[in-house]
Amino acid sequence: MKNLDRLFSEWLKKTFVLISLVILSIFSASEYSVAQSNLPIVSEAAYNGFDITLVSFAQGRKIDMVSERITERIAERALKLAAERAENKAATKAEIKAQIKAEAMATRRVADRIKNTDKIRIKRKSAIAAHRKERKIKKKALNRMRELPELYDDNGFKAINHELLILAKKDSFLNIDEKNYPITERKYLAGLDMVLIKVSSPKNKNLSQSASEMKSLIDNADISLNHLFIPEFQDTDDGNAPYTITDISQSLNLTTSDATGIRIGLIDTMVDTSHSALINQAITIEDFVPYDKERPKYHGTAIAAILVGHDPDKYKGIAVGAKLYAASVFFKYDKTKVAATTESLILALDWLVRQKTSVINMSLSGPPDPLLEIAINKVMEKGSIIVAAVGNGGPAAAPLYPAAYPGVVAVTAVDKQQHVYLQANRGRHVAFSAPGVNIPTANAGGGYQIRSGTSIAAPFVSAILAELSPENGTVNIVKLLEKNTIDLGKKGFDSTYGYGLIQAVSTQVSALKSD
Repeated sequence: MKNLDRLFSEWLKKTFVLISLVILSIFSASEYSVAQSNLPIVSEAAYNGFDITLVSFAQGRKIDMVSERITERIAERALKLAAERAENKAATKAEIKAQIKAEAMATRRVADRIKNTDKIRIKRKSAIAAHRKERKIKKKALNRMRELPELYDDNGFKAINHELLILAKKDSFLNIDEKNYPITERKYLAGLDMVLIKVSSPKNKNLSQSASEMKSLIDNADISLNHLFIPEFQDTDDGNAPYTITDISQSLNLTTSDATGIRIGLIDTMVDTSHSALINQAITIEDFVPYDKERPKYHGTAIAAILVGHDPDKYKGIAVGAKLYAASVFFKYDKTKVAATTESLILALDWLVRQKTSVINMSLSGPPDPLLEIAINKVMEKGSIIVAAVGNGGPAAAPLYPAAYPGVVAVTAVDKQQHVYLQANRGRHVAFSAPGVNIPTANAGGGYQIRSGTSIAAPFVSAILAELSPENGTVNIVKLLEKNTIDLGKKGFDSTYGYGLIQAVSTQVSALKSD
C-alpha cells in the first residue's frame, strides 16, 4: 500500500511537471521550444495490473532540474507582475491626486471667474447708472434751455422782452409782487456772494414801465433789463500789410517768458480747442447760454489764441503756458447776429471769481447796465482786473460798457504805424492802446485770418497785466503801466489813445509799493 502511495505521488509530480511545461511555453517561447524537444517518453510499467514506465528527458536532463527552473521562472514572473501592479497602483494613485488637484484648481478658477464676472457686472452696472445719470443731467439742462423770447428795444439797445433781473445780497428780504411778477429763476452766486433773481413781467405792460414799477416796490436790491451785448471785431481785407507777431513783440517790448501758473479769464464766444494753436493749451470752458441757439466759436477762438495760443513755427500768443478759463456767453439769433445777455455775463463773472483768475478779458460791448456794474465792482474788490474793449462805434459814439465803468481797463486799437483804429470809440475812459488792426489770429475750424477791432487789442493788454499781476493783489499794476507807455497822439493822456501804447514791464512787481 505504501508503494502504491509513493508511486502515485511520483505520478502526480510528473504530471505537475508536464502542466508546468505547458504554462512555461505560454510565457516563454524559448522554454517552450526546450520543453517541446525534451518531452518524456512514457512506457508501460506494471503495477496492480498497470505498467507505468518513465523515461528521462533527452540529453540527460532530469525532471527535478526542469521543475526547479520552471518554478524560478514562475516566481520571477510573479514578482515582476506584482511590481508592475504596485507601480501601476502608485501611478494610478498619483494620477488620481493630480486629477483631484486639477479639479480643485478648475473649481477655484471657476469661482474666481464668477467673482470677476460679478465685479465686472457691478462695474458695468455702475457705468450704466453713471451714463444714465449724465444723460438725465444733460436732458435736464436741455429742458432748462428755452427758446429765445422776442427782443425789446431799449433806446437803441436790445433786451429780452418781458423779463427783469434782480441782483441782491443773499440775506435780503425782497418784497416781490409774485402775482404780477412771478419768479422764474433764482440763483445764489457763491463767487460774488449775491443772489440773482429772474422775474417775468406782465405781457400787457411796457418792459421799461415794469422795471420802474419793480424799483418802486423794492428798495434793497437793484433791478435791470436783461440786455444784449455784442463782440467787437471784424474780418479785415484792406490790402495793408498785417501787423505780424514779430512786429507786435517789438512794439510792446515783449520778451520770452513762462506764464505757467497764471490764470486768465475770458468771457466770449465758445472756443475751438481743436485748433492747432490751442489743442495743447490748458483751457477750461464753461457754457452760460440759456437758449437753444447755436454757440459761435470764431470770436473766442481768435482772442484765446492771442492770449495763450502756440502753434510751433506758425503762431505764438502773449502768455503761452497760462491757464485760460473761457466762459461761453454768446449765441446766434436772426441768422447772423450774435449776442450775450446780462444774465450770462454775471454768471460768467461769478464763475471766474471762483476760478481765482487774476485778469478777466471782456472783448464785448453794450449799454450801461446797473447789475453788470455791481457784479464787476464785486469782482474787482476780490482782486481781479477787468479788461474791456472800448467798442467799434466810431469817434462820435457814446461810451460803451463795460469798458466805460470806473476801474475797468478800457483798451483801444492801433495799427502798425500806431494810428488809432478809425472805428474805435473815444472817451476819457480809454486807458491804453494796443495792436488791433490787421492782426493775424486763429480761425475757428483751422487756419489763421487777419482781423481788426478793439476786441483784438484788449487781449494784448490782458496778457501783459496777467504776467505782472501779483498774487496778493496789493500792487496797483495799472498805475505802473500808465507810467511806462509810449505816448501817442497829443502829449500826455488823451481820449483817443489813453495813456499810450502799452509796454511790457520787467520790473519785479513784488518789490513795488502800492499807491
